[in-house]
Amino acid sequence: FPNLPAALVLRGTVFLFEMDYDKAIADFTNANRIDRTYAEALRWRGRAQLAKGGLAAAISDFKSVIALGAQASDHYWRAHAYRLNKELNKAFADFDAAIKIAPNFIDAYGFRARANWQAGKLQAALADYETVIRLGPTAPAAYFERCGLRRDMGAYAEAIADCDTVARLNPSFPGIYSTRGLVYTLMGMFDRSVADL
Repeated sequence: FPNLPAALVLRGTVFLFEMDYDKAIADFTNANRIDRTYAEALRWRGRAQLAKGGLAAAISDFKSVIALGAQASDHYWRAHAYRLNKELNKAFADFDAAIKIAPNFIDAYGFRARANWQAGKLQAALADYETVIRLGPTAPAAYFERCGLRRDMGAYAEAIADCDTVARLNPSFPGIYSTRGLVYTLMGMFDRSVADL
């Protein structure tokens, strides 16, 4: 077969999307055994390990991919694994590296915002959400997440404005009305809260 590693990676991605992580990892591992320099095998195996919950294995694979020549997404995925593993300083370094390579990488800003929020760096998280919204102004999820952050910051009027934007962009967005109702409750506006809840 002329390009067996690529074929194994292709089949492995199918297994990954079917959530058959063990078969996916086996295909990616076999592709890597055939060609140790084939970054796609390690890149996808890292993602499969991450999906399976194998954070240490995922981090190791992304480290190997980055050593072969990193793409922004390699730093992004490793940062995501570090964040889930509660290694936030390493996550921040990788999110920053991903953004340096690809300054408009919206997901890197979004997940860095979550990491900042997780670390209690609320102003930094807010700045990242502002960038996400600037890059994708019609994405309701960014407004929804910023609404939650603003709620936690006590900026209730701004949180309501974000909830209203989500409802306008996607009236059936999951959790939007209960979230807005909770913010109204925190504001003491129980009549509006009841309407949403």
